[in-house]
Amino acid sequence: MNRHKILGLPLLFWVRQGLRRYQVAAKNYQCYQQQALQQALQVVAGSDLARYYGLFPGQRSGPFQAEVPILNYQDLEPYIVRTMQGDFGAMFAPEHPPVYFATTSGTTGPTKYIPVTRMSQSQYQKSWILWGMALSQYDHEFLFQKILNLTGSTREWEAQCGVPVGSITGLLAQNLSPWLRHAYVLKPEVGCLQDQDQRYQLIVRLALLCGNLHMINTANPSTLLPFYNYLQQD
Repeated sequence: MNRHKILGLPLLFWVRQGLRRYQVAAKNYQCYQQQALQQALQVVAGSDLARYYGLFPGQRSGPFQAEVPILNYQDLEPYIVRTMQGDFGAMFAPEHPPVYFATTSGTTGPTKYIPVTRMSQSQYQKSWILWGMALSQYDHEFLFQKILNLTGSTREWEAQCGVPVGSITGLLAQNLSPWLRHAYVLKPEVGCLQDQDQRYQLIVRLALLCGNLHMINTANPSTLLPFYNYLQQD
């Protein structure tokens, strides 16, 4: 067993323990669904959005389903616009302000903006880690090799309210535990390069210099097309 795998054994143990806890929790999914609903209701409590749809902490799933129809982005957009302008009470409780606005990738029409709170950022992070945990069960080399993570800029611009707007994948990569971040070839700052030629040329060169690249990871498959084109040029 090589040195990297020996050093990675504690990580492998942590991953397997985490996946086991998730599998046990999944058997009691209704309880966790109710907990997730209560967390979401706390986040929006007292907001204009909550008042319009009759939402309040303690509400059970049955009344919630009866009160709230299936919504699309256009239904929520007026509240999101007000939030980006600084009216956080449009969508959120005072103790749960947005800390980020994630831009959509690969969707049709104009860019959409998804408000992210501390709580939802933590949920994004956990789901990403859980995905990695599950993948490691089928690809054992995944934990011991390098990953080329193609992410967007963590800070494309600032909304009127002063909250940064950017790529959620870049934000999550930036906030990964050092235990996991060591596997990533690219630093989050690479995704912040505004010049596309410079960004992809740097990505290609770093990928080629990596001797044990095992996987390419991206949220949007179309990102691979320019990467391939620049790779051909080199």
